[in-house]
Amino acid sequence: AAATAETAGAAATTARIEALLTPEGFDRAEVERIIDDSALPAPQKATLRRLIETAGDNPQLLRAALEQVKAVMN
Repeated sequence: AAATAETAGAAATTARIEALLTPEGFDRAEVERIIDDSALPAPQKATLRRLIETAGDNPQLLRAALEQVKAVMN
């Protein structure tokens, strides 16, 4: 039962991250937290944060930036 609950929790977390990495579900603070909490090297984290910051509120740039973050995080 514990393993099932853990698997369900991991699936929910993955779904939440996937939603955050879309222009519709984007939350800058949460995406930055995800980047910061990742196991990526510090320079790569800084690059991803700058990418998100540069995209700003431009939906097309933001979509491309989020796709790049998603690709790196997978």
